[in-house]
Amino acid sequence: GKRTADWLVIGEAPGKDILQSFHPDHYAVRASAEHDFVAFYEFDIRYRKMVGYPPVGAMARVEFRHSDRRKVAAWGREAGDLLSEITRGHVKVLGPIEPPIARLEGQHRLHLLLKASSRKRLREALSKLLDGHLGKLAGRHMLVEIDPYSLL
Repeated sequence: GKRTADWLVIGEAPGKDILQSFHPDHYAVRASAEHDFVAFYEFDIRYRKMVGYPPVGAMARVEFRHSDRRKVAAWGREAGDLLSEITRGHVKVLGPIEPPIARLEGQHRLHLLLKASSRKRLREALSKLLDGHLGKLAGRHMLVEIDPYSLL
């Protein structure tokens, strides 16, 4: 594509986009249809501040994967308990819970979602998890994603 003024133009001919939605009145759909990026940002940043989502807050997804479902469940419980204890409420620990795709490539999966008011607190909690007993035991079966794009 080529850059013109403030926009990136892809292709030479004008076209149409079709968006199918169960929620056509959603602010993101309306703002997109009207090319009103400022309105989208203003609404979305208020929502993100209210619930503590990035970039206002910090999040991480900890995923355990293994072919043995019992190991995954045990690691998830242990990690959830440990994180809740060591963060003393400074980091909110949600889960463990099976993601919508609970099994992938023959591996059972379990997620913990961590929400913190700052990246520093999130990093401290994750360091304690990864450097501790569970990190050494389940390390190669544990995935940590900062500010996850998807929770699937």
